Amino acid sequence: TGWLFLAFGGRDVPPETYPRALWFLDDVLAKHPDMALLHGGARGVDFAAGAWAEQNGVAQEVWRPHYDLFSKWTAPLWRNAEMAHRKPEAAVGFFGPCGNTKCPTSHLHGSHGSVDMAARALALGVPVFPHVWGGLDELARWMMSGDADETGKYKPKGDGS
Repeated sequence: TGWLFLAFGGRDVPPETYPRALWFLDDVLAKHPDMALLHGGARGVDFAAGAWAEQNGVAQEVWRPHYDLFSKWTAPLWRNAEMAHRKPEAAVGFFGPCGNTKCPTSHLHGSHGSVDMAARALALGVPVFPHVWGGLDELARWMMSGDADETGKYKPKGDGS
């Protein structure tokens, strides 16, 4: 593979935000014609990025969760770890408010899987360029700072801990 670039986002990313992802990928391809796209193969941003790669003749690495080995809750997190350890050159992440109504801090972060992916990438020194909406400015500042500890843990202000 060539210059490896990771694209990720929640499954519930509104389709009207896809053009931002694709414009970003166009820019990356213009700067790195040998790029290869890494994504998780999920619906949403992953699917849109994969279709973009196919349309533009860009090689893809698709890492789907191993539901045959792990639970439905942990399989995507293991997949995220595998993708992060591929050490892409950079990543773009799309984040809207968490859709989990039982999450006490849902107004402070994006989907749990996307935040996990960003944290893992940042912990390994992979720059993450966030595209956020829905009042997630603090999340964007954290990602742009590259400030993640060795576990990649993100603790938003006001989370009670």
